[in-house]
Amino acid sequence: MQGILCTFPCKNALFYISSNSLEDRSYCKTKNFKAIKTTEAIALTAAGVVLYSLARKKAALGTVNFFPDKIRGFRFEGLTPVITLGLGAQNTSNQSFTINAIAGNLYSVQWENTYIGNISSFTPQTIAPVSQKIILLDVRLAMVGIVNDIIEAIQQNNFSQEVQLKATANIDKLQVPINQKYKIGL
Repeated sequence: MQGILCTFPCKNALFYISSNSLEDRSYCKTKNFKAIKTTEAIALTAAGVVLYSLARKKAALGTVNFFPDKIRGFRFEGLTPVITLGLGAQNTSNQSFTINAIAGNLYSVQWENTYIGNISSFTPQTIAPVSQKIILLDVRLAMVGIVNDIIEAIQQNNFSQEVQLKATANIDKLQVPINQKYKIGL
């Protein structure tokens, strides 16, 4: 019987790696060996490499830092006002990441988490290792939120507002939460 004996134990047995799937395995049974085909060994090794790679990617993903940028633009899409906000993303790891999408909501902080609008960016963007990038997010403002904000601003004589961005980013097919605060106004 030809093959390679591996010396790592599995349930008090040794593995025997075989390239012939039709050979007599009675020797392995009597000697408390389990025969593994070469293709199975390659598949197990490949699975281990993939799992290790995913674990490293997930650990590196924890190093991505988001920070608030500034308002980059304002426009109307039909009757809906749209603000373009910048969201900075910093990558301090040695791996590049692709941000496939970001989606979430924007809330007023000082006025009891009043809903302001929906944010989104569905343009994939790659962040190189040890670099940063500004991601542009479209905020589609809800008319009810705008009216509430105007009424509150007049009543409070305060035309500035702190808003909370609560979103989720799809980075390399993994979901990452984003929570950022912006100060908007005078």
